[in-house]
Amino acid sequence: MTSSTSEKPLVELTKGVNGLEKVVLREVRGSSAEVYLYGGQVTSWKNDHREELLFVSSKYMKANITESNRLILADMTMKM
Repeated sequence: MTSSTSEKPLVELTKGVNGLEKVVLREVRGSSAEVYLYGGQVTSWKNDHREELLFVSSKYMKANITESNRLILADMTMKM
């Protein structure tokens, strides 16, 4: 599903950290979200101004997403 041929798809299945599958959801006004399929972890949520509303440390993510157990353990803080 796309909003036009020149824009990114509104729903995109892609690979994330360590090759784990994730879905990127986009809205035509600019908001978006990333959700890893394994465990349903939300790792990004942006508003209409494309400002990130969640904080997930990239160091923490890389340290806790492993090939052996394929888990995402992240502490998320919402910006309000």
